[in-house]
Amino acid sequence: MILQNIPYLSAVDWITGEEINDVVYFEEQIDSHYIFPVAWCRKQGIDPKKYNCLVNRTPLSAKTNKRIGSKAPSAYLKEFELHGTARASLEEIMRSHCIKLEILRNDDFEAFFQVRAKALMELIGKAMGKNLSLEPIEATTVQRDSSQHI
Repeated sequence: MILQNIPYLSAVDWITGEEINDVVYFEEQIDSHYIFPVAWCRKQGIDPKKYNCLVNRTPLSAKTNKRIGSKAPSAYLKEFELHGTARASLEEIMRSHCIKLEILRNDDFEAFFQVRAKALMELIGKAMGKNLSLEPIEATTVQRDSSQHI
């Protein structure tokens, strides 16, 4: 998983608050889960190429994924707070996944996607010792589509 292999970032499970390391990975059934759930994305008419992208996935425990279900981010974040997770803790936890809490709280998939994609590219570039740039998704899609018609 990308977040686990970058030494500058220690992803934390959203419910337990535990750092996701090799031990936790196997004990807590850590897997790559959707940040904006598929069912929610479909209802919003979001392109599957975007919501199925790595940008919309992060390592989480099976327990956390069940709590998220198909709810909008604003709804599951509210649940986390109702079950005792302090707002400051939530901000720190989301930061460990390169996620801006306020964007998630507003259910703004497009802003989330752009901001997180940029943050992940910066982390990957830092890990590689390179300066990576991020092409807009639309431009990349148009270029690929037009090259297929040649």
